[in-house]
Amino acid sequence: MHEDLFDELRIKAFHAAKQQAWLTPPELFHQLEEELGLKFTLDPCTEPDNPLGTPTFYTEEDDGLKQDWARHVVYMNPPYTDLTPWLKKAYYSRFSPNTIVVGLLPVRTSPHYAEAYIFTREARLATSLKRIEQAFHATGQRHGIWIHFLPSRVSFLDPETRKSVGSPYFDSMVVVWK
Repeated sequence: MHEDLFDELRIKAFHAAKQQAWLTPPELFHQLEEELGLKFTLDPCTEPDNPLGTPTFYTEEDDGLKQDWARHVVYMNPPYTDLTPWLKKAYYSRFSPNTIVVGLLPVRTSPHYAEAYIFTREARLATSLKRIEQAFHATGQRHGIWIHFLPSRVSFLDPETRKSVGSPYFDSMVVVWK
């Protein structure tokens, strides 16, 4: 109970600045592509200038939750203030043909959405991103969820200055829905 409250307070403090969006460092984005053996084709929650350069992207005005993610390799770093709709969209999008969703998310195991959309019966922990990529090919599994806890905290970027705003007071994980 207290841990949940502290997590929520930390997240609120992290997002207390005038901007609610924090950008993924390009180095981490490219590392994910390389280690997962993927090329991201869609960022459904990005800034108008599409700083990560995906061929398809949606801004807040486009409302990426209302758009079709089918047949894309999706990268999302959703607003942490309301994760549930993004996780639900990722979870169900994976059943579309040729769709993979990769999410950069805060490590939180107790909210209701974690059990519903991340830590399900089919979820597997991965000790490295490379192991997730290997699992895509080795298992022959059509659908699955893989979770990798990042070894260090992410230093997010301010969307206006593109400079580091430092790390939040929580760890991050990469979740892959396929």
